Amino acid sequence: MAAMGTAYEIRLGNLRKHAKQLWYTCGSRIGHRGRTLVVSALAAALLTVLLTLLNWKWDGVNHTSVTASPSAVLHVGDGALQERAVKQEIVMEHEVLSAQSLAPATIGKGHADVGTGSISGASDSAVAAERGTQWNGASQAEQVALSTRAIPGRLELQPTANGGDRERTFKQMMPETEDQRQIRAMVRFAWTAYVEKAWGKDLLNPVAKTGSDHQTFGGQAATIVDAIDTLYLVGMFDEFEKARDFILDELVLDKDASVQFFENVIRQLGGLLGAYTVSGDKRFIEKAMDMGFRLLPALEKSHSGWPYQFVNLHSGSVRGDKVVLAEAMLMEFRYLAQISGEKRFAQAANRLLCVARENREVDGLYRSNVAVSAGAMTGEVLFGPNGDSWYEYLLKLWVQTGMTEPLLRDMYMQAANTMIRDHLIPLDENRSYVADTAGYVPNRENGQALPSADELQMEAAAFSSSRRRNAHDSTKNGGRNRPTGHSNTWHHLACFLPGMFSLGYGLERDRGSTEAFLNAHKVAAEKVLHLCSSMYSSTATGLAPWSVAMSDHSFRLNLAYSFAWPEHVESLYIMSRVFWDERETFREEGRRIYTAIEKHYRVETGGYAGLSNVNSPPSGGRGRQIEAQETWVLGETFKYLYLLFSEDRDFMNPLSQVFVLNTEAHPFLVVRENPYPLMC
Repeated sequence: MAAMGTAYEIRLGNLRKHAKQLWYTCGSRIGHRGRTLVVSALAAALLTVLLTLLNWKWDGVNHTSVTASPSAVLHVGDGALQERAVKQEIVMEHEVLSAQSLAPATIGKGHADVGTGSISGASDSAVAAERGTQWNGASQAEQVALSTRAIPGRLELQPTANGGDRERTFKQMMPETEDQRQIRAMVRFAWTAYVEKAWGKDLLNPVAKTGSDHQTFGGQAATIVDAIDTLYLVGMFDEFEKARDFILDELVLDKDASVQFFENVIRQLGGLLGAYTVSGDKRFIEKAMDMGFRLLPALEKSHSGWPYQFVNLHSGSVRGDKVVLAEAMLMEFRYLAQISGEKRFAQAANRLLCVARENREVDGLYRSNVAVSAGAMTGEVLFGPNGDSWYEYLLKLWVQTGMTEPLLRDMYMQAANTMIRDHLIPLDENRSYVADTAGYVPNRENGQALPSADELQMEAAAFSSSRRRNAHDSTKNGGRNRPTGHSNTWHHLACFLPGMFSLGYGLERDRGSTEAFLNAHKVAAEKVLHLCSSMYSSTATGLAPWSVAMSDHSFRLNLAYSFAWPEHVESLYIMSRVFWDERETFREEGRRIYTAIEKHYRVETGGYAGLSNVNSPPSGGRGRQIEAQETWVLGETFKYLYLLFSEDRDFMNPLSQVFVLNTEAHPFLVVRENPYPLMC
């Protein structure tokens, strides 16, 4: 052993001697600076080779499945979980999610293969292999193009969808009405002010005559993205092209900014998807994937499945453990998966739906607050702020997948029936409101079978013709736990409910549901709409406040500030299509509202602001106009008003089963051949 050690030392000494001679020889011939450059280049080349080998080894890892429990398996998919599939060099930390983080505690019996369908019949592993072969060495732009080209697993949407005419649906085929011309002029006035004073900024501040970026969006030109499909639908095609060119060529999403997940999903991601839907321009898919990958960590890094409140657009870091029910958005990611072929988006959404199914309270309702890390739900049951979009999306998710997923229909029907039976409180003979709870006895269903839609219809028929129970009697119903009390505050944000009830009514009517069931939902829609209408007619300006407080058979102002809220005009638009023969009644009210908007919100130097007090207008009162022109003024309010007055019944008809609007009024195509079905 000693001899071997000596020989080793001699060889090592010779090696050092020769290396030293070579070092000085190179230095004498090319100079010491040149010698340093050569050595540095060799070291860099060696490091590059090592990193390439490590990256190849990582990409070759096959994350085919993760076992959640003996009774619940959630297949995650092939290839690395963190793909570099965006234009602007997203740098996201590689993270192999654990079984606990990838599956709910109890998804259901058997196996839940979430989002593994492929309409082409090709296996997912074959798709992944094809992508992986071409992915290595491709530029970021080429990677996105590879993700969106026609390969097995990606749903190619044709000019016609489900028998409906895409061109016919998104372009009005009849002449504009006079009301539409006036509303289009309002759209142009608001848009022109933004272009001149705030182009590229998130918001226009009409009073200050400037633009500003908002921390919610992180400087992503939110007004342009939110308004682009409105420009198309109202026929402002030159303005649409200007917005399109900016989004596709100039809008940079790679920003070191922590943005709010919910608002960016419905406005930014939703706006890009809506622009693709109305125009058919597939470049919007690439931009939507860029946005989607940046928002996805809020869902994928969550161990419970509920999304974090904030996500960094550059690093993918997340924060905000406390979120509200309304901020758990799903439809945008499922639609993005359908049109891009990237099943990670559908997996994250489907996983959350399965978790939510287990977390619902008795009779399908949900508490409003969620602790993301633990997945625990607390707080009251709310239908306005903090709860609204969730219930709306249960219905719209079912519609968006061509009414092929009965679980979603059953979840919506159970929730809607409970709202009408236990939360619809009469204010007088003609007006009612859907009351939030002011105390709730906890009782989760803990895996109990969800009643079928047919069973729910029978239950709805039983209570539709009976007198409304007093709010304090709501705990007495077959021994089941009920709200212990109701809130007397009603928010304008909840004025979307008449539209939701009406859409559900119209869809079920066309499916031949029972008259008693239909009547319950129709009456609820009409009575809540009358309440929302009186929020406008009872003020000095003819505009609605943020909230009112119920008192006996009337109400008083609670928070009196106001903007051009979209919820009530959304309900007017939907009801005008569902009840087509009664459309003039809804239009009369819409006419009063847009006239009041023009009179009190308009800033003569450009744009539409809000009011500090709906009973004290700036002209002749002590009120004042307040900033800003929110993105939804163009994205929702003016869009709904324009659609309300169309005499072309097929133009953006929500009963067409060709499209469905997300909560920010962005249209998504209905896809019956859903390659990523919900399986809980």
